[in-house]
Amino acid sequence: MSKPRMLFLTIFTMLVAGLNFPIGKMALSFGSPFVLLAIRFVGAGLLMLPFIVRRAHPRSSAAWLKLATIGLFQSALVMSGIYLSMQTISSGSSSVLSS
Repeated sequence: MSKPRMLFLTIFTMLVAGLNFPIGKMALSFGSPFVLLAIRFVGAGLLMLPFIVRRAHPRSSAAWLKLATIGLFQSALVMSGIYLSMQTISSGSSSVLSS
């Protein structure tokens, strides 16, 4: 990968990750944390769908169960806690505490 492209992707990733908390805090005035998270996860899934359709997927139900468990604990519960915390504390404090 070329250096300019890598630099662009790095800066883009930093902006998206850095703006996550302030935008989430602003969005809480329009809806509940769980509705916002549902919109976020469905949107992210739809954005990733073209990239994962042609890749190999697990075949066993045990592997799918492991993936679902990781997704539940690592993504859904952590993000739920973050969005719930932003109802009472600042987005910066929530960002620091979640890190």
